[in-house]
Amino acid sequence: MHPALQLSHGISSDILPSVYNWLFSHDVFKRWCEGDGAWQLHCIGGPGVGKTTLTALVAQQLETHFPNNDHSITTIFVDYDVPDHEIELIEDILVALYRNLENSTLPQDDDSEDLYEEYAQERYSNAEGSRIRDRLKLIRTALHSRLVSLQSCRTFLLIDGIDRCGPTLRYMLGTELSNIRGLGVHVFSTSRLAVFEQREARCDHRDHGQAPDADVLSQADREILDVFLVCRACDSVLCFGCEAVDRLCEDCDDNSQLYEPYDHVNIRVSVPDPSMKEYIAWNLEREHGDLGLGSSAHKPPLSTFGKSIRSTTSNSIQKHVDNVLDYSYGHIGLAKARLDLIHEAGSLDGLEMRRDQLPANIVTLFDLGLKRIEAQTATQRDVAVKALAAAARSDDGISIPELRELLHMLGTERTRSGEEIVEAARGFLLATTRDDPQRLTVFHQSFLYYVEQRYHRAIHRASMQVDASVFSSPTSPAPEISDAANKVRFEPQTVSEQPTKVTPYKLSRTTTIMQTIDETPARAIIFRKGTQAWQ
Repeated sequence: MHPALQLSHGISSDILPSVYNWLFSHDVFKRWCEGDGAWQLHCIGGPGVGKTTLTALVAQQLETHFPNNDHSITTIFVDYDVPDHEIELIEDILVALYRNLENSTLPQDDDSEDLYEEYAQERYSNAEGSRIRDRLKLIRTALHSRLVSLQSCRTFLLIDGIDRCGPTLRYMLGTELSNIRGLGVHVFSTSRLAVFEQREARCDHRDHGQAPDADVLSQADREILDVFLVCRACDSVLCFGCEAVDRLCEDCDDNSQLYEPYDHVNIRVSVPDPSMKEYIAWNLEREHGDLGLGSSAHKPPLSTFGKSIRSTTSNSIQKHVDNVLDYSYGHIGLAKARLDLIHEAGSLDGLEMRRDQLPANIVTLFDLGLKRIEAQTATQRDVAVKALAAAARSDDGISIPELRELLHMLGTERTRSGEEIVEAARGFLLATTRDDPQRLTVFHQSFLYYVEQRYHRAIHRASMQVDASVFSSPTSPAPEISDAANKVRFEPQTVSEQPTKVTPYKLSRTTTIMQTIDETPARAIIFRKGTQAWQ
């Protein structure tokens, strides 16, 4: 087995599984479970958002959902970056899937075992060693034969961290996954990269969303569909809700030509506010005891911090819960990082003093995550740093065509697509899936603040280049003014009751000196004990 691959992953004790129930109740997830495996469910999210934990929980959910033995679930976790030349990783993924199917009951005429034995002979008994192309062909043939024999059973393949594979390797793996999807395998993957396009569609049926005698909804008022059916004959769109109540394609008056026209569906990993609030309360009370938050946690005796909370008359703990919720933006990893500060604070006063600062443990996580960008080739590093600087100028990011032109103006080697930019940014930029043209945004608001406050020297230098280029070049696109520049800030001040006396009798000359730009981080970075690098 390739050393980057793991077949299982434990779930940490500080994880509240119910925080991910939003995915299991999602219509797309239900359709993926119950469908015929024609498309891949692709969950995307930035660093630390919980994709690995989510994959392990999906495996548990499938075991619960299908209690009988007529199914197979294979989980594969890619633990670290794999370069393009290590093609044996694909071979080992196919082998892992085949071996997980070995215990299935097979028809008498199945010949997959003989085909696998031929593969094993070439891999393990050939003194000279068989070529990778030949080995892939043999294991592919054996696997496909077994899948054909097991088409009455449900087969699930869950791959976490598919973005860890190099671009060429990922392209080859995508071809293999497409082939086995055609044989009924339900494929689930997680990635930092949202590089797939997703078709936008609305139901065309006249009675969509309404009773037959109700007013017709205009096309613009109808919801955008994640999953839908298209008629091969007339290209009309029908939603699954309309199909479920026996509505027919209005042009053909027949549903026999309906099919799902896509090969993947994207879901952004983002915890909804109610689930996040439940997790925050659970995390605090399992650490500090009963704080009056009503969580399901097993509550220990009150800690020193817990006692200080309970001794106050104000609703201070609820305020801190709301603060963590507001700053998390659906990101479970950054919520945990802010909760760590509460656990270590010891008192409310110490917590209040640091409330508006970017916590040192989050700064450290960003710094360590950016080292993956710095380890790339000079060209990729240049593209990533300048793209991050450009996207961070606005909450809405920047459109891919505008960004490509801007990078070219800044002297960067011309990129062929937005995909190259997303690849280089290693998860710190997310591509929207429905905007036309697509836009790139930084993966989290806390990282936007990190860039604005000059925590990273290379990104700060790139920001100055971007600003100079946008505001000085007559051929540059219309500038997208940074959101930070439009925000009114009210800083705390001490105002006396009486105005101070002004003596306007003397004017003193002053000399204005242009100060050098300080490129050092705005705040010192403190490495907290136990901080781990993002993988």
